[in-house]
Amino acid sequence: MTQKLHRDFGRIEGKIDAILENQNEFKQTFEKHDNRLKSLENHQMKTMGAIGLLVFALNWVVQFFTGNKHQ
Repeated sequence: MTQKLHRDFGRIEGKIDAILENQNEFKQTFEKHDNRLKSLENHQMKTMGAIGLLVFALNWVVQFFTGNKHQ
């Protein structure tokens, strides 16, 4: 009976170790995806800001040369 308990506890310990290893792999994958997503979001915000600035500048140039002043 004692040998069976030791064997069963060994099997349970092995399964728990496998679960913890899988959890660590998932955590690493999640962190990689999170970092990539943050990078894409930052790039998107910079692009949107640059486009907004470009639209403002082009609008100002057009108004300056055409003499149209929208108030």
